[in-house]
Amino acid sequence: MRRRRALGALAGLAAAGAAACISFDIRRFPDPDNVVAAFVLCRNADAAGDVLRPIGETSEFGTEDPRALSFASVRNVVRAIRLRWKWYDPAKSLVRDTGDVEVNPEGKSLALVTAYDALDLKPGQAAAGAWTVLLFIDGRLAARRGFSVSGAQDNNPRGPGS
Repeated sequence: MRRRRALGALAGLAAAGAAACISFDIRRFPDPDNVVAAFVLCRNADAAGDVLRPIGETSEFGTEDPRALSFASVRNVVRAIRLRWKWYDPAKSLVRDTGDVEVNPEGKSLALVTAYDALDLKPGQAAAGAWTVLLFIDGRLAARRGFSVSGAQDNNPRGPGS
């Protein structure tokens, strides 16, 4: 008896579903604007082609490195935007702030924009430890990356282990 009711209910639902009509329009929503496609640290950048490319991608720098580059690629730039990098040392002190860098002032529709900022790693001035670099697009935090500096001179005047 139960089985017969269950089959009847199932048949009724199937018949009701067959009588229903569903239609929809498949729309492809556009990709969002100003998407950070890559945010990496590297030792240099190649400017030979149409877009910049990072060279020597790493998250570890030492005293032999004259600088650390923070490389960003941003997709779907359809208006003028402002990029800004902020670099923080191991003590979480702001060491470098680029201020706003205007990109695409003509407001063209660009599939990809690449840019970088460089932090000088001067011997005796770049503290050893974990650093952080932030990327802002139009004043909003868009990406964050951590990296380390090793072998740099410790700024402690009393020396190590004091």
